[in-house]
Formats: sequence, C-alpha cells, structure tokens
Amino acid sequence: MTIKNIKFLCPLFFSIMLFTGCGGGKHGETTPGASDPKLRDTHPYVANSRYRNVLQKCAGAKSRSESCKVNELPFLALEQEVPSKELIMQRVLVSHDWMGKRFEEMLDLLEDDMKVLLGAVTAIVIDDDIIPSYYWIRTGAMYIDPRYLWLTPSEARSITEKDDYRSGFGKELRFSNWHRDVKNNRRAYNYFAIDSNQTRTLNDIKYRFAGLLYHELMHANDFFPPYKRDKVIKHESVETNLRRLGQDGISVNLYARSPLKAQHLKDIAEVLYRGKAATVYQKGVYAEDMGSWFSNDYANAMYSYSTIFEDTAMLFQRAMIKYHYGVESDQVFIDNPIDGVDFNCANAIIGWGERNSVAKDEVRSRAAYVTKLVFPSKDWDTMFSQKLGTSKVIPHNKSWCETLNLNAKMTKGIDGDINTTYRDAIYKEDMIPPY
Repeated sequence: MTIKNIKFLCPLFFSIMLFTGCGGGKHGETTPGASDPKLRDTHPYVANSRYRNVLQKCAGAKSRSESCKVNELPFLALEQEVPSKELIMQRVLVSHDWMGKRFEEMLDLLEDDMKVLLGAVTAIVIDDDIIPSYYWIRTGAMYIDPRYLWLTPSEARSITEKDDYRSGFGKELRFSNWHRDVKNNRRAYNYFAIDSNQTRTLNDIKYRFAGLLYHELMHANDFFPPYKRDKVIKHESVETNLRRLGQDGISVNLYARSPLKAQHLKDIAEVLYRGKAATVYQKGVYAEDMGSWFSNDYANAMYSYSTIFEDTAMLFQRAMIKYHYGVESDQVFIDNPIDGVDFNCANAIIGWGERNSVAKDEVRSRAAYVTKLVFPSKDWDTMFSQKLGTSKVIPHNKSWCETLNLNAKMTKGIDGDINTTYRDAIYKEDMIPPY
C-alpha cells in the first residue's frame, strides 16, 4: 500500500504514525499522553546490563533527532529471534526495583509467545508516573503502568497518584461504554483499589497484565512485523526504521483487506478517546443507537474505532486472552442516569451489550488475519474457530450487575450469585478505556 493510500485511511498519518494512533497528537494510549515520563528517576533493573549506559537515554528520547540508532539499542529480535528472559530483563528500566522483579515473575507465569512478541521492542520501561501504558515508535519501547503489577500496600504507595487522563472524556454524551473481563460467568480477576491497603497475588494480576502485554506488543509488532525485520537499516534511527517499515505494517494490511465502516462510531471515538467536544447530534445518541451501529460492523471493542492501530491491537489482545486463558470480554453501552444521580450497580441499565465479540465470524476472521502476520507458522483460522467459542448477547434493560452470570435466571432484582462487594460497586476500571 502506498503512502497516498495510507493517508486516505488515516488523514493525519504522518503526524500520527509517531504515536501509533489516528488523530494522535498527545491523545491516545499509544502516546506518552499525560504520563510523559521524564525517566530521571529510573535505572536499569539489571545493574550490569550490556546496555546500561544507553538504556535511559534511548528510552527517554523526546525528539526525532534524539531517537537512537538501531545499532545503539537494537530491537530484541535482532539479537535473538526468540529473546531469552535474561536478554529481555537487560532491557528493563524501572523507577523501583520491585517493578522489575514483578515483570520477571510474570514472564515466568505467562505464555512463551510473549517472549516472541517482545522481540519487537528495544526496551521495557516501568515508571511510577506512567498512566496509561503505551508504545512509542520514536523509541521502539513499551511503557508500562505499574498499577498492573503491584502486590503489596507498600508497592502500591510507591506509585504516583493520578488518574488516567482519558477518564473524563465524553461526559457530555448520553451514554457510557463499559467493559469487563469474564471467565465462567464470573469476573476473571478481583479488583483492588490502589489505596485499599490490600495485598494481591500473582494470579490476581495475571490475566489483566497478559491482556496489557498482548495489546501493547501488538503495537510493537504492527510497526516491526516479522516479515519486515530483514529490512532494518542499523545505522538509521529506530524512528526512521519504524516509519518506513510501518508503511507495510499489520494495521495497514488489515485495513486494505477489511476496514471498519461505521463512521458514526469513528466520530464518537474522537470524543471518547481524544477529548473532542461532542456535537449536538452526538449529544442525542443513546446506548441503543450505539449498539445498532456497533453490531453491524466488524470491531470487537468501541476502542477499536479510535485508530486503525487500536483496532488491530484489540483484535489480537482479546483473541489471545480467550485462546490461552478462556477469558471473555463484555462490551456494553449504558444510558447515563439523569443529572445528579450517581451510577450504582443496580441503575446502570444496559442499552446494548455483547460478550466475546471477537468470536463472531467476521471479527474472528480479522483477528486470525492479524495473528497470522505475527505468528505465520500456525493455522489461526482453524485454531480460533475451535477455541474462541461463540459470542453472546447481553440482555438489554438489565443492570450491569444482573448480567455478569448469563446462565443465571434473569429477574427484576439483582442476581443472587453476585457477591455483596460487586453488587454495591461499580469499578472505575469498567468505565475507562481498557488498555
């Protein structure tokens, strides 16, 4: 596909490609966003790392001229096709040592394909003031929000207190878009507020962190796909290479084959994820309208409409989480309550919803396509058709709590299988972009 074609798909492509998101600027989870970590308080987790003298400089590049040469900090796959844990950990930059320790523990716990995916990055940064997580083509590095990794109250207290800057976007709309991860008709993992003074286990963070890595590493592999790695020019900068290689990246190829079509949803995504002011028309859109548009297109998440890159990442992330762990994702549109009424679990009424959207035929086909471009040796069409299961309708006019267990008998009240903590709470994480 030519640059001209790419600009048609994404009118701001040249300014955006730096941030891996259409309409990017400083908005979107694939940019430094409000985090914009300075990295002055970071250090290599492995003190004697071969790259200890350049890791902070290269991962902290702020301008195109500062982007390091590939031969200064190579992509991991250029050193080992499947990087070892030892090699990966030499590229980890942290503000607190527990963050590196936890990342290493998670590498042991997660699927081996994660190491293959990590071949597309130059560094992994975990800093106390990163929120949300993102991938940046200026550095070829992945930046991780440590809220995914803390286990103890002391670890949680070391994280800078601030909200995801996108959490207030779209407040003027009549509806909200919520999501949750479900396994066997229950939440896939427990929720612990960062200020709860509670202790988590590795299993409490496993699925959510795996989802994060599959998402961000899809961005990295999108711009540095296996089929382009022999085209790297090592004396050029990381950014220059990724701009060139990304012209034939996975998202570009997906959109040449199967683009999303719902323009209303793309326009509303600008409001929800970039903070654009809603139009008078958009302020009159209800949850049921959103569901009607969404159900007639081929995305598996509303977030997919924010950029072509997020569409690809959401397809891959949710397919892999279902494939490996049996975790399904709920996607719903909820009509906001009238002014002055707070949301609670009983009055968050669903206008449209679906569980496991990635299993629908066309969506599954798109997910298999992008996954084959990352792991070409496997028959993902067959494997996904066998293991992604089926999508399920989440009943409308029922509450968010009532619809957790889709096998339970629906009543006008709250389903008895839902514990008190869930019945009385709406988790903040349900209401902000998932990754």
